[in-house]
Amino acid sequence: MPDKKADNLTVEILINIRDEIRGLREDTNRRFEQMDRRFEQMDRRFEKIEADIAEMKKDLKIIVARFDRDYLLLANEVGEIKGRMEAFDSRLERVEAGR
Repeated sequence: MPDKKADNLTVEILINIRDEIRGLREDTNRRFEQMDRRFEQMDRRFEKIEADIAEMKKDLKIIVARFDRDYLLLANEVGEIKGRMEAFDSRLERVEAGR
């Protein structure tokens, strides 16, 4: 009789251990599924960030190209203004010399 009680107790303990392992496995699988969903969300966010950065890079290239163009135009205008100022100064000197 004691052997049968020990066997039943052993079987009961093993069943409890099995059930606990199953519960832990289910919990672990659920946590991994949550992590996978979070990683997928993060991947989508990173893809959006990468796309936004690429768009910003294009916009910056356009801005820099326009700035370069405007700078060259301004430099030419300043050169023309300096030329006019020199011509004006020389005329003014001639007028003052003729007085």
